[in-house]
Amino acid sequence: MNENKNLNSKLEEDSQGHGVFREILEILNSNNIIYEFNQHKKVRTSEEAARINNVDIKVGAKSMILKSKEEYYLFVLSAGKKINWNKIKSILGEKNVRLATESEAENVVHIKMGGVPPFGNVLGLQTYFDISILEQEYISFNPGIPTCSILMKSIDLKTVVNPIIEEFGN
Repeated sequence: MNENKNLNSKLEEDSQGHGVFREILEILNSNNIIYEFNQHKKVRTSEEAARINNVDIKVGAKSMILKSKEEYYLFVLSAGKKINWNKIKSILGEKNVRLATESEAENVVHIKMGGVPPFGNVLGLQTYFDISILEQEYISFNPGIPTCSILMKSIDLKTVVNPIIEEFGN
């Protein structure tokens, strides 16, 4: 992996997500986290991101904004997994849990779908990581912008995000 760099010059013209992107880079750099940065064409799905970054789908972090009552949560699992809704409902202690709509998610985190990062601490959302995130040595994700990806050690991601670890992926 390459050493950290000042990546602000690599930002695209669209400003949505750039504040989150910069905050994530600041967190990584201030914690001396080593990561790889990749700028690429816009992606919207985990499958597209894995393909364009030339990584196994399991290495991708799928960040999903869920809604229960009027609360929003960030659930992150390996892109190779699917959500087990019964486990999610049990974790939250709620009967009605669903994916936030695209407009709800964008209104809550001010990021276009496809760029939602696994940093609930930056987004202001309670964050849950499925154990599948920690089963991979490295994890890849979009840092607030769907034209950029970061690859870093999973354990470093856990350290800087400090999520609740649960098992909710199939």
